[in-house]
Amino acid sequence: MKKWLHRIAMGTFALFALLYGFVFLRSVIPVTVHDEELQMARASIPQGSNAFDVLQEAGNQVWWPKDQDRQISNLANNTNWDDALASMILASNRQALASWDAAAKMPDLQVPEISG
Repeated sequence: MKKWLHRIAMGTFALFALLYGFVFLRSVIPVTVHDEELQMARASIPQGSNAFDVLQEAGNQVWWPKDQDRQISNLANNTNWDDALASMILASNRQALASWDAAAKMPDLQVPEISG
């Protein structure tokens, strides 16, 4: 019985030693990756057909008064509906919603390239 325990312990030790050796070799050997062909070329979208610009402008036109933030959130969560407030929000954001609709009809959306 003692021989079997000794053999199992030595086998387990040998397995961990092989695993450690493999991990050590993988960390020492430098990995070379040739991923140039995996880099996506940035699409060239003509000026005026990028929906991002229209959405950015729509975001600047959104009317959202801070003093009514809680009431507007209640409308969005449908917890305390107020027809007058909903009508006022829709009327005040008519231009922003129209811009959103225009952006949804555009064929391309590309976020500007980040540099730096």
